[in-house]
Amino acid sequence: PQQKFIPSYTMMEKLMDEPHLTAAVALLCLALLMGFYMSLAFRVKILGSKEEYIKTIASKSFKIVSNVQLNNAEWAPFHIICHLYLHSKGAGSILSALMSAVFSILFVLNKAFIFQGQPAPISATLRYV
Repeated sequence: PQQKFIPSYTMMEKLMDEPHLTAAVALLCLALLMGFYMSLAFRVKILGSKEEYIKTIASKSFKIVSNVQLNNAEWAPFHIICHLYLHSKGAGSILSALMSAVFSILFVLNKAFIFQGQPAPISATLRYV
């Protein structure tokens, strides 16, 4: 009979063994997802008529999401570099990696979609842990 391959690590154990690498990948995915969202949600509309372009650019949702995406795109490389450095040195902690990734994601969700442009000071501050 054929034996099934049973991995020695579960996915969660592997992620916890490499917390800063996991956080770096999560932050990279967040930056890419925000870029895709901007392209699909707004830039497709801009390709239409001039009136649609003006209406889209002037909309509150475009301004909010654009600002959040820009803020995330500006800071994500610094977070990713820090996490990759900590990973390469085997330093840091699971808690710092987890807080950085989770609060970066919460910042984007809170600022862009939940609070719709209103300040999100807790997630904005804690993502720099």
